[in-house]
Amino acid sequence: MIDYATAPSYIQAFWEVGLYQARDVILMHRYLYYVAGKPEISDQHYDHLEWFFRYKFPNDRILDAVGSSLPRDYAPYIQELRRPHWIDRAEYHVP
Repeated sequence: MIDYATAPSYIQAFWEVGLYQARDVILMHRYLYYVAGKPEISDQHYDHLEWFFRYKFPNDRILDAVGSSLPRDYAPYIQELRRPHWIDRAEYHVP
């Protein structure tokens, strides 16, 4: 069990995040790392975030996927580094 009070601040910031937001965070950081070559967080912080989201969402297939260096593997809103509108997710459906 993870304790909020002792978790690092960057984990606390995502404590209440739902599945779709967790996917967006992971995919955005993968895109920045693998495609853009401009990671915004350290590898260690990314690994902690991924571990935390796996803990929260143990059966999610996005979290089990390997990062891709192909832009086409990322939704346009991820490539544009913007928050998705509901229509974005409808057009780029991830079950």
